[in-house]
Amino acid sequence: MNALKIESTGINPLTITIEQAKERYNLGTSTINKIAADANAIIYIGRRKVFLVPKLDRYMEELAN
Repeated sequence: MNALKIESTGINPLTITIEQAKERYNLGTSTINKIAADANAIIYIGRRKVFLVPKLDRYMEELAN
């Protein structure tokens, strides 16, 4: 399988993959999965797991306060 190529387009996406989430928040896979579950930010599109950016961002802001 080909490796996922992550490019920054300057557009704020609604959903991101696990690799993009790890890069965006500078966290590991397990931590991202735990935070996303706590934030109710995981959705499945078929077998693909993606994360809702607005919910993750809001949850991170709440943790920072």
